[in-house]
Amino acid sequence: MGYTEPMKKALTLAAVLMGLPLTLASRPAMAATALQQLGQEAGIDAAPLIQKMQAVRTMAAAEAPLMIPRRGKDVFEGCAALDETALTVHNVKQAALLVQTCLNHAYDSDGSFSVQSRAANLGIKITVTGSILDGNPVILDLNSSLATRGGKLLGFPAVVDNQAEINN
Repeated sequence: MGYTEPMKKALTLAAVLMGLPLTLASRPAMAATALQQLGQEAGIDAAPLIQKMQAVRTMAAAEAPLMIPRRGKDVFEGCAALDETALTVHNVKQAALLVQTCLNHAYDSDGSFSVQSRAANLGIKITVTGSILDGNPVILDLNSSLATRGGKLLGFPAVVDNQAEINN
């Protein structure tokens, strides 16, 4: 089946628009195969386009690692210690202990980092210490969990204190 010149240009544009994210986000061989298939459908030689996309990938990798945005998860969701006692009045020390119970279930102690809850002057302070890998969602998840609850846990203001060393 032959394509008209405007159709070839449209398919080439589609290949470029689809190829860039494929090249940046997937393995190079898979992206190149996808571009070759698109080129064959359009009746064009995709090799120059593949070379340009690979050059963009190399340049982008040299500038910064590719980060895929993600939404934080609620680390306190389903935690019985918070759910069952939400209506009971606690002092801030008791509240911090209940929050720690939830954190112990959310984060295994693997020795690289820890997440601790304690009573602070104005509420509950959740501190992350140790060493976390770049891209580890622990801070994002904790901040998202607090934002979901209006910055409060068991009626007390809560904050995340990131004291962790971030490694690549």
